[in-house]
Amino acid sequence: MKEEKLRRCENPECGKLLPIGNPKRKHCDKSCSNKAGHIARKKSNQWENEMFKQRKNIIKILEKLDRNKITFIANEKIEELGLNLNCSYLPELATGGKQILRFGKFLLTTNKTIGFDISKVN
Repeated sequence: MKEEKLRRCENPECGKLLPIGNPKRKHCDKSCSNKAGHIARKKSNQWENEMFKQRKNIIKILEKLDRNKITFIANEKIEELGLNLNCSYLPELATGGKQILRFGKFLLTTNKTIGFDISKVN
């Protein structure tokens, strides 16, 4: 009787044993193949996913400040909240060398070195 060689499914969450009939076959079924692809994409896009979460959190905070009619946030408060302003979309310089950071419909404009003015884009 011929002993059949086996290998493991390449989905890190599965690991079932597969016969080596077809050398191109890497996964036990289509769902394992899809799941393995999802895991690989999630891992390769980890930085973008983290930046998205941070932007989403900052937008939530800015919306709350806007509802409370607050138009300024101090650097100390930004640090206290643990906000990473490096995740903004398209930072740019305004006239006078002020930096503008965009988060959703909100703009943060540097106000000297003490914090940021908050304004809303229409």
